[in-house]
Amino acid sequence: MVIAGLCLAGCEQRTQPTPIPDTNLLKNASFEGDSREPWFSFDDRNPKQWGAFSISDERAHTGERSALLELDSDDSDDAIRVLGVVQEIEGAACPEYLSGWYLVEGWRRGAQKQYVQAVVIASGGPTPAGVPNYQLAYTLAGVTTNPMPTLKNRKFVVTGPPEPVEGEWVFFEIEIARLFEVKWGRRPGEDASLRVFFEVRYDGRDPADDARARARVWFDDLYFGPESRAPGGG
Repeated sequence: MVIAGLCLAGCEQRTQPTPIPDTNLLKNASFEGDSREPWFSFDDRNPKQWGAFSISDERAHTGERSALLELDSDDSDDAIRVLGVVQEIEGAACPEYLSGWYLVEGWRRGAQKQYVQAVVIASGGPTPAGVPNYQLAYTLAGVTTNPMPTLKNRKFVVTGPPEPVEGEWVFFEIEIARLFEVKWGRRPGEDASLRVFFEVRYDGRDPADDARARARVWFDDLYFGPESRAPGGG
């Protein structure tokens, strides 16, 4: 029996667990919501180079859904083709980690520079001299060298296998704040706007090339926050 918050004989007093705060700056990070928002793409603004993404129930790392990017050079005669999911973050400094899971199927190389990557673009607030924004790109699979060496406002970290592993979920984790400091000498602060991309793409493809570039890439359980999400981590 409980009287005025006191537990008397025969009563087991229980306390409600403290809710675990959600440290992920990305919303709908597992794509389980009823809509795609707040994720978007640039296919409506630049349909020649960008393609749309879809929410898929074919594959999921957890839950029932994930984001599906379907790259196909038959959809465009441009030298560049990008499939990606994008989200914007306002009013928060760049956190320590960017991580998630991706799965590749049907990889057919139709361009030397065909790859999977994650990108963070910082704009607003102080920027390094000579650039309107400053970017960090982390390649996950498909290239072994910087695919855009002439791009002045994008620094690359090239990792991953030359050809992606197919048919299984692959975890990635990027120490994104540290890499901004290493590559740019600064970490984006709360006065910066952050735009986060997860992509499959090709660059510099000759439209006359008979080799057809194709890939189906799923992303799921994406994270942008202060904690490591590495499997088995402490």
